[in-house]
Amino acid sequence: MLDGPIVTVFLLIGATIGTAALVALIFILAGYLAERRLPPTVRQARAATRSALNDTSDPLAAAVGAMQTGQEDACAQKLRARIARLPIGPPRARAILALAFLSGSQGLREEARQGYTEALRMAPALAGACVDLAGIHVRDAHDAAAEDLLVITIPVARLDHDAREKAPLAHQLLGQILRRDERYAEAERQLLQALALRPSDPALICNYGMILEALGRYDEAARQYQEGMRLAPDDAMLHAQLGSLLMRQGAFGEANAHLETSVEIFPDRPTARVNLAALKLKLGEWNAAEREASAAVALRPEMATAHANLARALLQQGRLDEAERHSRRAVELAPGVGSAWALLGYALLAQGHSSEAREHFRQALRLEPELPAKLRAEARMLDGMGLPAGATVERTHAEWLDRASAGDGLSPREHVGY
Repeated sequence: MLDGPIVTVFLLIGATIGTAALVALIFILAGYLAERRLPPTVRQARAATRSALNDTSDPLAAAVGAMQTGQEDACAQKLRARIARLPIGPPRARAILALAFLSGSQGLREEARQGYTEALRMAPALAGACVDLAGIHVRDAHDAAAEDLLVITIPVARLDHDAREKAPLAHQLLGQILRRDERYAEAERQLLQALALRPSDPALICNYGMILEALGRYDEAARQYQEGMRLAPDDAMLHAQLGSLLMRQGAFGEANAHLETSVEIFPDRPTARVNLAALKLKLGEWNAAEREASAAVALRPEMATAHANLARALLQQGRLDEAERHSRRAVELAPGVGSAWALLGYALLAQGHSSEAREHFRQALRLEPELPAKLRAEARMLDGMGLPAGATVERTHAEWLDRASAGDGLSPREHVGY
């Protein structure tokens, strides 16, 4: 009905702008008329496709945001509609990858694996984005989903020119997952492949050292950390790992130097603060232990070991109410750890609450029957190193646990004066 007036308008315009422009306008007009003759459903489908092609929103960013806000189902529905409209190519592959990422986060592993495979077959350059998504899964403790994604991604990332730089990180993430799952030999293979690609990377060197520790190859781990520090002297993580290893081996002086260096370089890492606090407790430096443990609690209030170390430091200073409060918090955060129950028992006994302390000691022994023996072994080690303050505390605590187990009387002031 409108075709006649529209043709007239186009002819008038063509008369004023020349023959070449008129020809172009005729082609535009022909396309318009052809579009109008299509059935309404076909016109709507074409419009939806054009809308999808012109949609500049990133489906991967949308999927990550949906996972963080609990809107996975709504986002997945939109992604499916978007995929149905898009032709084969990188935009479609990106949307498929986003949908697969959501499936993985929801535990739909087979559906996720199919999506990862399809997306990477369609657009191999997306392997780099896959590594980033796997990192998000690892951060959120979705290890199974991350492992599936990385196993599919790594072969593609190693071959694709655009994604190849992410291959070392992919191996590192997979190694981290395998280490957490105590599959240490597999984890070592992944880290060795990562180091072959990037041999001077401090983070890779540090992660490889941690796997060597898990395998009981402590001397090799120490050499890895030392080599890493030669390449990166100011890497806080390397200093922290070596310091913690040396502390477990009884090399307290060297351990103290490395842990203090780590904290000085990167003061906001709570695990380094906790380990330094534990070392200060062994050295009998109660004030320094309190300082480090307090910093760890401030950085990560939900960390049970931070509260436990702070409670121990406060207990040795006679600040019993505070010690009890942090001991109780440690038990709340780690109810399955016997030493946390024992620590609360020490704080209660020091305040004269013998009956309540005995119950906590017995719960500690139910959870960790070997705890008194461990404390005595620690006391012998500290005695041998000339650290009588820490040794006396461990020995006394072991005795209290034994007396509670045997039903004997408890006295808080026989050996330590808090």
